[in-house]
Amino acid sequence: MRNIWAFTWGALVGVLGGLIGLGGAEFRLPVLISIFNYRTLPAIIINLLSIKQV
Repeated sequence: MRNIWAFTWGALVGVLGGLIGLGGAEFRLPVLISIFNYRTLPAIIINLLSIKQV
Protein backbone atom coordinates (compact mmCIF):
# COMPACT_ATOMS: atom_id res chain seq x y z
CA MET A 1 0.00 0.00 0.00
CA ARG A 2 2.90 2.36 0.74
CA ASN A 3 4.16 1.93 -2.84
CA ILE A 4 0.82 3.09 -4.22
CA TRP A 5 0.89 6.18 -1.97
CA ALA A 6 4.48 6.89 -2.97
CA PHE A 7 3.60 6.67 -6.67
CA THR A 8 0.49 8.82 -6.27
CA TRP A 9 2.20 11.57 -4.29
CA GLY A 10 5.27 11.38 -6.51
CA ALA A 11 3.14 11.89 -9.61
CA LEU A 12 1.28 14.77 -7.98
CA VAL A 13 4.50 16.47 -6.87
CA GLY A 14 5.98 15.97 -10.34
CA VAL A 15 2.98 17.49 -12.09
CA LEU A 16 2.77 20.46 -9.72
CA GLY A 17 6.51 21.06 -9.86
CA GLY A 18 6.49 20.85 -13.65
CA LEU A 19 3.57 23.23 -14.03
CA ILE A 20 5.05 25.81 -11.70
CA GLY A 21 8.65 25.21 -12.77
CA LEU A 22 10.08 24.69 -9.31
CA GLY A 23 11.13 21.10 -9.78
CA GLY A 24 8.99 19.84 -6.93
CA ALA A 25 11.42 20.35 -4.05
CA GLU A 26 9.02 22.70 -2.30
CA PHE A 27 6.31 20.04 -2.43
CA ARG A 28 8.39 16.98 -1.52
CA LEU A 29 9.37 17.99 2.01
CA PRO A 30 5.84 18.48 3.36
CA VAL A 31 4.77 15.17 1.80
CA LEU A 32 7.75 13.29 3.24
CA ILE A 33 7.21 14.77 6.69
CA SER A 34 3.42 14.72 7.00
CA ILE A 35 2.26 11.83 4.82
CA PHE A 36 5.17 9.38 5.11
CA ASN A 37 6.09 10.34 8.71
CA TYR A 38 9.78 10.97 8.12
CA ARG A 39 11.61 13.10 10.64
CA THR A 40 12.89 16.43 9.35
CA LEU A 41 16.57 15.61 8.85
CA PRO A 42 16.02 12.33 6.95
CA ALA A 43 13.37 14.08 4.82
CA ILE A 44 15.86 16.81 3.91
CA ILE A 45 18.51 14.23 3.05
CA ILE A 46 16.09 12.28 0.85
CA ASN A 47 15.01 15.52 -0.82
CA LEU A 48 18.61 16.50 -1.56
CA LEU A 49 19.44 13.04 -2.90
CA SER A 50 16.47 13.13 -5.23
CA ILE A 51 17.57 16.52 -6.59
CA LYS A 52 21.13 15.31 -7.23
CA GLN A 53 19.94 12.34 -9.30
CA VAL A 54 18.12 14.54 -11.82
